[in-house]
Amino acid sequence: MKNISTISIVIPVYNVERYLEKCLYSVINQTKIDIEIIIVNDGSTDSSLKICKSFAEKDGRIKLINKQNGGLMSAWITGVLESHAKYIGFVDSDDFIELNMFENLYNEIIKYDADVVIDGYIQSNNNKEQIKEFDEFKMFTNNRSNHLILNDYMTSYLNKENNLSMSRWNKLYRRDIIISNLQYLDQSISLGEDVNMNFAVLADCDKIVFIPHSAHYHYVYNPVSIFNKYDLNTVLNINRLNCALLKIANVKNIDTNLVSIFIGNMIYEEINKIFINSNSFYYFKTTLTSMFAKCECINDLNRYSQKRNIFIKLFIYLILHHHFHIAYYMKKIYYLIRNEQVNG
Repeated sequence: MKNISTISIVIPVYNVERYLEKCLYSVINQTKIDIEIIIVNDGSTDSSLKICKSFAEKDGRIKLINKQNGGLMSAWITGVLESHAKYIGFVDSDDFIELNMFENLYNEIIKYDADVVIDGYIQSNNNKEQIKEFDEFKMFTNNRSNHLILNDYMTSYLNKENNLSMSRWNKLYRRDIIISNLQYLDQSISLGEDVNMNFAVLADCDKIVFIPHSAHYHYVYNPVSIFNKYDLNTVLNINRLNCALLKIANVKNIDTNLVSIFIGNMIYEEINKIFINSNSFYYFKTTLTSMFAKCECINDLNRYSQKRNIFIKLFIYLILHHHFHIAYYMKKIYYLIRNEQVNG
């Protein structure tokens, strides 16, 4: 039978039994019914596959793919390759969406004949919600979109008013642009997967539309797991991501400084995690020394520091010159003063 779906929705699944039913109900009950739902179970060891099968039995629009665990990027790439519609969107299986999300995104991408439309999102954290949306309609075309959007995208952390998410899930894409950029994606990356894709895809878009006063995606936010854990393997992922982004930049004539600033920010955030987890100067020094030995792009901190305030510039200078002792206690004093100001 000929596929008549206008949108393919890809949902990667891995050990999310706690959240999965809420996610899938929000997708199958979309007001836009001519959708193809591709669920990719990435080797779950909990009851996620059982839940997926029960939904697939009840809804003929669902295509369930069961594969060995290969990571998030591997899962959604598998879903992309199995999709058929002209447009494609993504939903992470521990999140959920408003029931009219894809109808709204589809109407906008058709209305403006866009390559990608970008929506706001709702950040959910311990039953508290924060809406991240755009204040005005924006449309970027050709080289203007390539340069301005990529600059905003790669430096979004510098501007708290910039609600441009680096993720796949609040966007609707033309499928063929993603397909043509799969060659640039490194499936061994397990950090910054969405940046790897969007950096390549957005560079090829002739028309990008921002939808104002609109937020349909509920991103379930876990600050503990994101900010407070440090893993030395993260450095290896940063190295891989850096190589992937530089390859894209060189092929597509994108300013490599954007890559350097972004990677520098990632390294700085890892240093912050080391500091937060440090209960002694010895741990701080030895962990940083180990990190520096593995980090091939440590000097990207220089480019990143140029965008930050004088305290961060000084802290990074001390770190890069291995004055760990001074940096450690300077940061301790900074946090002490900041906490006193907040509590006072």
